[in-house]
Amino acid sequence: EKEENLVKEQMKKYLYETIGKDGESTGIAIVVYDSFIAANCNLGHSDLKKDAKVHIKHVEHTNSTTVAKVLETQEYQNVMMMKLLDGEKFPESPRESYGEKVGRKIISMGWDQETRTVQFSEGIVERYRNGYCYAQLENGAIGNGIFSVDGEFFGLVSRIDDGECKIASKNVVLGLTGGPEGLAPLMKPDVLKQLKKYVYTTRPFNSEDVGFAIVVYKKFIAANRDLAHQILNKGSKVHLRSVACPRAVTDVTVKAAQEIQNIIMMKLNNEEQFPYYPRESYEDYEGRKVISVGLSENKEIQFEEGVIEEYENGYWYAKLEYGSIGNGVFDENGGFSGIVVNFNESSKVAEIASKNVVLCLTGGPPG
Repeated sequence: EKEENLVKEQMKKYLYETIGKDGESTGIAIVVYDSFIAANCNLGHSDLKKDAKVHIKHVEHTNSTTVAKVLETQEYQNVMMMKLLDGEKFPESPRESYGEKVGRKIISMGWDQETRTVQFSEGIVERYRNGYCYAQLENGAIGNGIFSVDGEFFGLVSRIDDGECKIASKNVVLGLTGGPEGLAPLMKPDVLKQLKKYVYTTRPFNSEDVGFAIVVYKKFIAANRDLAHQILNKGSKVHLRSVACPRAVTDVTVKAAQEIQNIIMMKLNNEEQFPYYPRESYEDYEGRKVISVGLSENKEIQFEEGVIEEYENGYWYAKLEYGSIGNGVFDENGGFSGIVVNFNESSKVAEIASKNVVLCLTGGPPG
């Protein structure tokens, strides 16, 4: 209980009031990151448009008034994102929560205007769909901040229907910040730079066809069985060239060629290892954002984001605009999640062989 109280005291530091032109409170806003603070688009904020200036102050420190600018108002999500002016930052901002999974406990934080007190209530995520979590919360007012039991930012209450709160997940909310250097929050430049090091072009011996493959472990690199790799079988030799460093050339041998999974696993010869290889991703769950990386038709690196929508029998399903078969799929920290093995052009749903399906083809340690 003592630890829970400490978490709630920390959460209070993220709760601000928005102040109207008459000096009266118009609603609440939740610090979500660094210099960004989010609120709902309804109630006292319905007249605010992009670039509007808003006075805000901490609910318990009335001399803390500052000004934020509205960056974006999304009526569909019912979320308004604001940013402090002139590079100012909030004294305290939450870490992101990871693991928006069904059954997880969450804490809702809001403000009772009449009693001037912070209100907390607890709930459990009952379902997840397309970036939104749903939970029953006793005091789940629209605009309330939602946090993990450790005080990490989880989302914002977007709507309430029959007592059930629809929570815009942290990815939906943080996407409105524009992310570092104008990228979505997931697409961190340092992570993208690292992911590029795992991509190699492939050319089978005695062939001019060029494909690509993704490093999955120290000595192992995986690809799809289509196109340039159709002629490959166990024992076939393949030339590799690093996309990040084209002078880095080596050869590998096909260790496994699986038709049903549409995966080829290749291994470096002798004691050679790849200079860069990914960690395994953990907590791959429905609703988690992922990064797909591969090569375009003109052999340029191509990144895109997706969201895991479903899991079945070792395979993830995620919506991707391109979803090229053979693309590597990674979490937001660059951890390996799987390989795209099928892609439905009409629904834009990619079938992803999970890391366990892929890595088992290495033969396991010692490989």
